[in-house]
Amino acid sequence: MRDFAKSMVSYSLATSLFGMSQVANLLRPSQAVKAFDNVTHATEGEFGDIFKATFTVGDNLQRRLLDLGFSVFRMGGPLNPEDVTKTAASAPSPAAPGGTTGRNPQSTGWGPVPPPPSSNA
Repeated sequence: MRDFAKSMVSYSLATSLFGMSQVANLLRPSQAVKAFDNVTHATEGEFGDIFKATFTVGDNLQRRLLDLGFSVFRMGGPLNPEDVTKTAASAPSPAAPGGTTGRNPQSTGWGPVPPPPSSNA
């Protein structure tokens, strides 16, 4: 039991130091990729068949989701930061003369405003 406790403490320290070293590697992304891959493969090597299969499925799913997320920004979809900035800059201000908001061309607020009461009443 003592050896187990020592191993857990060493692992916790190693994990903390690894995280700090990767923060230092932010300026060297290729080094960070290599380090993360090495740790991933070492950890995966400790898995049994069931955990290895579970890891493979989860890893493939995560990688595909990341590829999808990055492709949205690369293709210029609705989440493209450049498009969002352009759209926000070209939108009329609610207080701008001639700028209308909502569905009613008479409205001047952020949402639909009922028309003014008729003078026939």
